Amino acid sequence: MGNDRQFAALARLLDDPELARDPRFASNPDRVRNTAALRALLAPRFARWHRAELAAKLLDEGVPASPVHDVAEALTSPQVRHRGLVVEHGDYRGIATPVSLTRTPVQRPSAPRPPGADTVEVLRGAGLEEDEIAAAVASRAVRTAPEE
Repeated sequence: MGNDRQFAALARLLDDPELARDPRFASNPDRVRNTAALRALLAPRFARWHRAELAAKLLDEGVPASPVHDVAEALTSPQVRHRGLVVEHGDYRGIATPVSLTRTPVQRPSAPRPPGADTVEVLRGAGLEEDEIAAAVASRAVRTAPEE
């Protein structure tokens, strides 16, 4: 909890207001010093709640809270979808930059180029002749992108 008032609200919500008066947990420095003991006391109390319900109740009490999501849940959350933070291009799925500035529009990432898409151009840039490139491709020493 960010401060003593928030910790007291949590203790009340967990039906253990005495927890906030326990000298080991009376202030944030006390809670930090006694983290292991506090976690041991809180874990079974948290286990009685569904995470989303506990987070909602904490928010009602003025305590910043959110359920902790796994990756799949995070990527499909309404807020993430609303902000367009998941970028999909065919088989490609990626994450957009979450920072959005007023005067600097976000550039959405594009799908990565297929493996080998630039092989011939890179080999030309390295000074190989067309027949050398063709031989490297034919021998499968290099990979080129499949023809579309």
